[in-house]
Amino acid sequence: MKIVPGSSEIPFIFSAHHASDNFAEFSERSALNAFERKAYSDYGTSDTVPTIGICAVIAETSRGIVDLNRSPEDSARFATVDFASPPNKVWLENSAPNAQERALIHERYFVPYHTKLDKAAESVDGLSIVVAWDNTADKIIGKNEQGADVQMPAIILSNNGDEESAERKDASPTTCDPRLLVLVGSQLSDGLQKAGLAHDIHYNLVFKGKHVIQAHTDWPKNHFRQSFQVEYSTALTHDQQTLEAIPGRLALFRSIAEHALLQAYNQYKLLQ
Repeated sequence: MKIVPGSSEIPFIFSAHHASDNFAEFSERSALNAFERKAYSDYGTSDTVPTIGICAVIAETSRGIVDLNRSPEDSARFATVDFASPPNKVWLENSAPNAQERALIHERYFVPYHTKLDKAAESVDGLSIVVAWDNTADKIIGKNEQGADVQMPAIILSNNGDEESAERKDASPTTCDPRLLVLVGSQLSDGLQKAGLAHDIHYNLVFKGKHVIQAHTDWPKNHFRQSFQVEYSTALTHDQQTLEAIPGRLALFRSIAEHALLQAYNQYKLLQ
């Protein structure tokens, strides 16, 4: 992993856990070609992740080795196929990491990554907010609660809330203050609209947020440890056929996100 220090304008720790397409020491065993490895990653997140927080923790190995956003109890963190339609096999025949290798992968990649997120959050005096920084292609991402297919919108914000809400009707906790998530959504929508980009924001739609935000929060028990997930469409930043970055868009999107998060955080402080 790579740690990129930020300007500390806001007490946010960003996690770009799917940024890499590198299979490292397992490269010769993967069945995916270079294009498929890139498509399987959250390509561009290392360039769009905001720089105004405490730091950004950026993975330098593919989710194909281990998915850092899935809990140790989730068998899917060691994938066998990618997200293509139809899916591609991740590994050559009889080449997937065995049980002993998976244990080593856990200790070498998974544990240090989450330890770094914890330590970065603990270094903040007062409120710290871990942000899972993800993206996905312009495609059907799943079904909503009514069973209808959902096309990836501009942005989905997640905090383990109810579908299209930052809150929960039952007693289960969200991973951050719903008011914070709504402020982030409003600012992102405004910024994207001013830039002439798609600006539809949805909450907890299909994506509820996985291990990164669930493991690095203590909300509402502890108001000083919160987390949420930003999932943005790569249609905002990349050509969907070639996966090449649209000129100027990576920097533009990061600038919009930084301004939105700064404004949302400053508004949130006034609510405390």
